[in-house]
Amino acid sequence: MVDDLRRAARDYESPALKVRDLRAAADFLTAHPAVGDRQLGALGVCAGAMYASAFAAEDARVGSLALVAPWLHDRRICEENYGGAEGIAAKKAAAAAARRRYE
Repeated sequence: MVDDLRRAARDYESPALKVRDLRAAADFLTAHPAVGDRQLGALGVCAGAMYASAFAAEDARVGSLALVAPWLHDRRICEENYGGAEGIAAKKAAAAAARRRYE
């Protein structure tokens, strides 16, 4: 699946890949002599708050987490912002059509 995501269209939003990137950054930082094995802090801004919080929840190296103006998607928030269940269905259909065109 990850190989498929790597070949995905530019600007493809993949939470799994975003969290993987954060894990790779933490690997780099903790291997750096100026940081070492100290605990890290994570900062998530807007939609990045979802990825930072998911990363912090699964990685014990994160000792602190700050979220600035977090845009945390849940069903209720999405329905309120995207025109209810019908609006979300329309966005999903448009995304699927765009994906088919891309492929």
